[in-house]
Amino acid sequence: MRDRYRDHPHWQACADFCGGYDQNSFDPRYDTPPLEFFEPMVRRVFSSPKHSIYLPDEG
Repeated sequence: MRDRYRDHPHWQACADFCGGYDQNSFDPRYDTPPLEFFEPMVRRVFSSPKHSIYLPDEG
C-alpha cells in the first residue's frame, strides 16, 4: 500500500523511519525497557515547560 506514494518527496525518509524505528514496536520479542524506566525522563521534560499558556507572558 505504501508504494502508491513512492513519488512523494518524503517517501524515502518515511520508509527509512518505519524500517528503523516504527516496525520494531510491533515485534513482541524486541527488547523494550519497562515504562518505569522512562518515568524520570518524562518528569524531567515536563518539570520546566518552555512554552505554556499557563506561564506569564515574557513579551
